[in-house]
Amino acid sequence: MNKINKIDSGSYGICLFSLNNFSKYLKKNKIKSKSLINFFNKNKLLSDDTLEKGIILPINTMSFNQFYFDFITENKKQTYFSANNWTKIAEKGIFNLEINENELWICSMDVLNAWDINKFTQNILGYTTKNGVEGKELFYYEAQKMNFASGKYLVTLHGYKRIKHNEPVNDDEDYGLGFELKKVDSFSINSEIPENINFEIVD
Repeated sequence: MNKINKIDSGSYGICLFSLNNFSKYLKKNKIKSKSLINFFNKNKLLSDDTLEKGIILPINTMSFNQFYFDFITENKKQTYFSANNWTKIAEKGIFNLEINENELWICSMDVLNAWDINKFTQNILGYTTKNGVEGKELFYYEAQKMNFASGKYLVTLHGYKRIKHNEPVNDDEDYGLGFELKKVDSFSINSEIPENINFEIVD
């Protein structure tokens, strides 16, 4: 499969985490559930704790399940969205996020529905399926690994909408998320935990 800035989520949500950091947190708290979304929904104190400590950043996308993404850093101002006819329509934050071992995973919430750390063996996780009347094969991106320097970050979330299409796309590919990362020495005590940025899944 080709590496593109895209994630497909059947659960209308995505999450960001460093695999080593997240797995250590699960072991430390003796969390063995394979359905992590249900677990954290039932354990509000732990779910809030993961957000405050920057262990994971879950985002409920509410009304779309296929979207494009990109990251904005001090060294990278030009993004996929600024180069491809998108406009910013929303901004949220700030959120705490810790990057460990120079890697950050952006994943569909589906990976938390059936958690298996042994799946993370490639830089891109997903599957191929046939779609439409013609049975065209499409690759669905469940997770992708990004490289960033280890450390603590404050994250501002930017929402984007496509201005016009350069080629035919599905309507549910008209939205995107940009993550502005600012490296800091310590987390913000005022980081957000709003109700629509949590582990819930909207049916």
